[in-house]
Parts: sequence; structure tokens; C-alpha cells
Amino acid sequence: MDESNASTGIISDVCACPQCGLPAQLDEYYIIGEERIVCEWCGYAHTKSHQGTEANKGYGSIHYMSTKEEEVEITIPLKYPMSLTERHQIIMLIENCYDKDKSFFCVWDDEANQLDFLIGKKPQTTNEYYEQKALEVQRQWLMEDKFSLSNYSDNLND
Repeated sequence: MDESNASTGIISDVCACPQCGLPAQLDEYYIIGEERIVCEWCGYAHTKSHQGTEANKGYGSIHYMSTKEEEVEITIPLKYPMSLTERHQIIMLIENCYDKDKSFFCVWDDEANQLDFLIGKKPQTTNEYYEQKALEVQRQWLMEDKFSLSNYSDNLND
């Protein structure tokens, strides 16, 4: 925990979003006894406090990255399902005014129960990320073990 968070009583972490499964920000405000989960991908927000629990469904998000020298980054969670016309307007805006390679636009599909990326590439879910890291560690361990076994067998043959 960094110094600024220690003075405000915040413990920040990453968790899997309960709605879309992508990485979400988890903040625990231990001084006031509050917990918040906010997903910048689908827009899901959840607050648990002494007053009760409040959860807001996410409908997607728009993430703009400017094309100018000074990169300006803006993320806007969607508060309602967008019409096809509204989606088209956002796509045209991103393609014409922003860096489309660094921006994303995604909407929640209730029927498929998934997040659809209209612009940008879907990132790994938290579970996919950890599975990939575990495989990388396992592969590295096997490579190191293979070299140590081949060195051992080479020494036996000498």
C-alpha cells in the first residue's frame, strides 16, 4: 500500500468483475468500512457499506484516447443500453477523432450475457491471465529442470 492510500484508509486491488469477468478495481475503505468494485470495461459498480449494498449493472463503456501529442484518456461507463444509431455515432467519433488503436468501445449483450467489443480488442479475463502466468511459470520450471537433467546426464557420461 502506498503512502497516500495509508492516510486515507484505502486498500486497492484487482478482482474479476462479477458481471463480465474482466479485471475490475476493488477498493476497500477500511476506516469507514466500505468496499467498492468498479469495472471500467462493462461499467458494473458495486458498493457495500454500513448503510447496505448497492449494485449497478454495467451496459458497457467508451474509452477515448486522443491522437494528439499530449495523450488525453477518458473512460465513460454507459448508463443505459445504446441504440444502433447511438453506437454508430460513437464508432464514427472514435474513428475520426481519436486513436482507434488505443481506444475501445464495448456494450453489454443481455441475451448472450457477454461484453461485445465494437472497437478495440477484448482483454484477458482475470482467470485467463492467471492461467497464462501459471503456464509460463510451469514452462520456465520445466525448461530449467530439463537443462539441469541434461547437465546431470552429461556429467554421468564423462
